[in-house]
This record gives sequence, structure tokens and C-alpha cells, in this order.
Amino acid sequence: MALDASEREVLIDLIASVRTLASQVLTLHLQLGAMRALLAHKGAVSERELAAAFAELEAGTAADALVDDAAPDVHQVFDDLLRRLGRAA
Repeated sequence: MALDASEREVLIDLIASVRTLASQVLTLHLQLGAMRALLAHKGAVSERELAAAFAELEAGTAADALVDDAAPDVHQVFDDLLRRLGRAA
């Protein structure tokens, strides 16, 4: 089934968004792994302390996302793309 120009635009936006998210997640995992290895090697922080710090950071990040009106909502981005694709069909 051939796609028209607006459908292609929506799919291109969707693919670009997924690529960006995947790249960011991979980078984050690599950075966290490197930090864990470095801290464990130096004996600076125990695994339990590191897990607690990450839990605190995650809670802070979640709270920031709730109060920051400028932060994009990932679900809304994909809902908008799907709505555009539905209009194009």
C-alpha cells in the first residue's frame, strides 16, 4: 500500500522520534554503567548506596517532569503523530 506525502511525513517524524529516544536511552545506560564501574573500582560507593542515589534521582526527575510545563510528554508526542496519520488516511 503506497503512502501519500502526509503519511510519509508522519512516519518520518515517528521514526526520528524513536531513533532519538533509543539513542538517548543507550547513552544513558552506557554512562551509568561507566559510573558504576568507576565507583565500584575505587570503592567510593557501595552498590546499595548507588541504588539509593539512583532511586532518589529518579524520584526527583519524575517530580520535575510533573511540574515543568515546557517538558514534552512522550505519550502526547506519539498521540499527535498517530492523530496526524489518522487524518491523512
